[in-house]
Amino acid sequence: QLLDAGVVPLEDMLPEVALVKLMWTLAHYQDVESIGKIMRTNLVGEINPRHTMDLYPRWSHE
Repeated sequence: QLLDAGVVPLEDMLPEVALVKLMWTLAHYQDVESIGKIMRTNLVGEINPRHTMDLYPRWSHE
């Protein structure tokens, strides 16, 4: 439902980074398709794959 609403998945990008990237993108591109493409493109290492919970050890507090 979020994708249908126009949400752009940005993996683990920080909100502050997403805001700056969006401001830069809006200043340089006018059409929605290009804006979405640039936002999803890893330009300078700002996007990393999401980490799933199975990568972290489970701690037992017994």
